[in-house]
Amino acid sequence: MFWLIILSIGASFSALVVDESVAKLNSFKLQGRGTYWFWVLASMMFAALAVTCIQYGSPQAAGSGIPQMRAIMAGVSLPNMLSFRTYLGKCLGMIFMLSSGLSLGKEGPFVHIAGCIAESLPYKLKDIDKTIRHQFLTAAVAVGVASTFGAPIGGVLFAIEVSTTSFTVSNLWKSFFCSSISVLCFKAAGSLGTAATFTADASYFYQGNKSLGINLEQPFFVILGLICGCTGTLYIAFQRRVNAWKKGMAAKYPRFFGNNYVYTLTVCFILSSVIQSTRIMQTGDKSVIGAMINIDQTLAKLNYTEENADKNLAASFEFSYNVMDDDNKWVLYEGYQIMFLVQKFIFTGLTLSCGVPGGIFTPTFAIGAVLGQLYVSVLRKTLLFFGIYNYIEFRGVYSILGAAAMTASVTRTVSVAMIVLELNGHLSHAVPCMVCVLSSYFISELLAPVSFFEMLSAATGLDLKVSQKGNIIMKDMLEVMPRFADLELRYLSLSECTEQDVVAVVKKHGHASHTAAAHQALREEELRTRNFQQRYIPVVDNHQWRNLLFMVRVEDLQIYCEEHFGLFGEEAAAAARNKAQS
Repeated sequence: MFWLIILSIGASFSALVVDESVAKLNSFKLQGRGTYWFWVLASMMFAALAVTCIQYGSPQAAGSGIPQMRAIMAGVSLPNMLSFRTYLGKCLGMIFMLSSGLSLGKEGPFVHIAGCIAESLPYKLKDIDKTIRHQFLTAAVAVGVASTFGAPIGGVLFAIEVSTTSFTVSNLWKSFFCSSISVLCFKAAGSLGTAATFTADASYFYQGNKSLGINLEQPFFVILGLICGCTGTLYIAFQRRVNAWKKGMAAKYPRFFGNNYVYTLTVCFILSSVIQSTRIMQTGDKSVIGAMINIDQTLAKLNYTEENADKNLAASFEFSYNVMDDDNKWVLYEGYQIMFLVQKFIFTGLTLSCGVPGGIFTPTFAIGAVLGQLYVSVLRKTLLFFGIYNYIEFRGVYSILGAAAMTASVTRTVSVAMIVLELNGHLSHAVPCMVCVLSSYFISELLAPVSFFEMLSAATGLDLKVSQKGNIIMKDMLEVMPRFADLELRYLSLSECTEQDVVAVVKKHGHASHTAAAHQALREEELRTRNFQQRYIPVVDNHQWRNLLFMVRVEDLQIYCEEHFGLFGEEAAAAARNKAQS
């Protein structure tokens, strides 16, 4: 319990430092947003510092971090991936990359940072018992998501969906505990007047005062989910093409594309030049998402109604920096929304192709929010064309649903619905959100059953190390683990296991007492002699494939034998043989 609290506080403090530092640097940078060379040079300077942190700090700190966490939790050994140098490189790299103004998020890196903290905890049993280590890493994933959004329940569900191929129920309360402690730390910091700098601050989500529930807009929510699902699948394909293009060009021109400094700074120069020229991406994703979701309040302040909104917007439209500098102005026009979508889509793919820390969650949130608003604008005009007025209750809700559906499509998770509900704080959005997310997930899996993280795993070769999407093959483990090879019974087969096999395991590895004092004495003896007893036995699907399904405690097998036979050791084995013969 104590080390779980330390993990939560450490991850929250790291996220706090990153958020505060980025806020300070961004406030300095926005002072010169109208000056081209100031904006571009500041962006390139921060990008160069981020590359330096990776190049000379820890190369393992590059990228999202979630594919690597998935591989580690599946049993793959990745040296230095969770080291203290990686932790420092990830934190500093995230500070500078987020300050550069390029299109990336921080959810994946925060998960990686929490994993580094969990791995560095001086807890002896974590190093002895790999199951305890797995529990800490699972809790770290939940803490990383909670530190990003302030969503403890969604963080735990996301940890279950993304990080593991199977989940141990006993880990659930630990993940909930850690994510709750993390959110409490953020709330405490927010009470000191710093919450405005956090993405955990949910104030930008529209609260509303009318219950949505199940209404006549449900078919339109489904269509929005399908559109976002197709867009998310298209983005994954685009990112795969960009990564493959860079890899191919690096083989031909290693001095340019193979040099992380040259490639990243070139991309930063081009993107920051366009961002400074168009202005609509300068304020960041959080500001854009807030403007999209609060569009109903913006229209109400302008006294725009269903009948006069289009006429007034057409009359007041202008292509100028006066509009593009203000998020609450350009979000009202479909042309600017399309411009943002095209820029964000392309810029995110190019940014994430650089060898720097960066996540995908926040950019897809922004793309989905703007796509949802563009969709509802077209939908509303179509309904007005057929003489249907006041059919749509809240335009901002479509941005919420679009953000959830787009992110669900890219990450292939449904837990994003819970994250959005926690951020929004409006439970009446639960049914529309789930409908939109599930329709997005359905069409995405139908078009291409590969998530963004699985695509990255394939591109980096991690899928070759994690056979069959994370299933550990015991015959491969036995080749590299002599300690397993020396056992008479190296695993149990779920399909072919007999009672004699279970009793034989108990006979070899069990002990007579189940008391806490006996277990403590056994652990102390093992630590003293460095001769550790086998406490868990692998359970595989069958003898032919030997895919690891789960690990079972020898103590539980011993209790089973005692309950069914009332005996232990040789007597239990004899009883099992007699039962089989009869």
